[in-house]
Amino acid sequence: RKSYTIEKLNLENIDIDFRDYSREGPAFAVSLGVERLQTAPFRSKLAIYDILFHSSGQATVNGNPVEIENRTEAGQLLSRWRIHKFPLVLAAAYFRGPFKYISRASIDLNVHGKRDSGDTIHTQWTLLLREIDAVPPGDSAGLTHRAMYKVIGYLDEKTTGIPVRFTLDFEEKEFKNAVSLEGAGIWKRSGKMISSIVAQLALQSKDKIKEKLKNFGQKSWTKIKSLFKKKKDDN
Repeated sequence: RKSYTIEKLNLENIDIDFRDYSREGPAFAVSLGVERLQTAPFRSKLAIYDILFHSSGQATVNGNPVEIENRTEAGQLLSRWRIHKFPLVLAAAYFRGPFKYISRASIDLNVHGKRDSGDTIHTQWTLLLREIDAVPPGDSAGLTHRAMYKVIGYLDEKTTGIPVRFTLDFEEKEFKNAVSLEGAGIWKRSGKMISSIVAQLALQSKDKIKEKLKNFGQKSWTKIKSLFKKKKDDN
């Protein structure tokens, strides 16, 4: 396949319905509406990279707003992606762990990127997971499944949302000939980070509850012993 470069690509008022039937279970489906998108340059061998780091514009994913902004300032490439209320269930097939069992969730995402020199772009991710419903697996046997239940329970309890923050570095060569976010490894890497952080938060939350109960029990027992001692001394 012959490669090509478009110095400045402008897209306006485009609607795309995407279906991925390559995975088991229901097809991954998403409706993308491009209101305005300018990419300069757009290189066929680095299409995903250029859309993420050489584009600016507005779009919608299933009707929810998406903003991409890239600009050069003082010799630095500065990037920002902003997504509001993205339905996480659409991407759940690409995630691991408890996210496979999410039946409903939305995500607010802000990503800020910076490239000083060379090909490495440093990105900071800030997410808010909210409106989460998760259905646990039917087989609850084994330690792995018990840990999974703890995480799913934590997801269900957090009605106000779960904030998640992490950093990822990307290099241009990782995107060569990639035709999707999955091909570029973004779903896999970000999904792994999100799953790991939420699992840690869930297990820490359970440990804190256990510690509070333990401390409460110790304080109560100490108080009871002091009352018995006082009664004995009075006698």
